[in-house]
Amino acid sequence: MQNRRWFKVVIYVMLITMLLSSILFTAGLFFDS
Repeated sequence: MQNRRWFKVVIYVMLITMLLSSILFTAGLFFDS
């Protein structure tokens, strides 16, 4: 049961980091042009 909770936390962290990286990438492209 505890392992499942940690698995959920890891997935959420990965999703958040992916979103942040994509936002930073798009922002960098906008500022570049």
